[in-house]
Amino acid sequence: MMPDWLRNIALILPFSQVVYLPVSLLSGITPVSDMPRIWLIQSVMLVALLFLSRFVFGRAVRVVTVQGG
Repeated sequence: MMPDWLRNIALILPFSQVVYLPVSLLSGITPVSDMPRIWLIQSVMLVALLFLSRFVFGRAVRVVTVQGG
């Protein structure tokens, strides 16, 4: 349905971890033996997004100036 390069990018992004993986586990497409790998990927994404959000928020606090009460 998608080109291979776009499919690979979509599988790397966290959106597939939220929707596709739980459905694929419940439907039997992905075997339960892959759960440790899935948890590891989700944990790495969580930590990476946490650091990214802290970095962006820190930069925004230094740049944004609020005027008024």
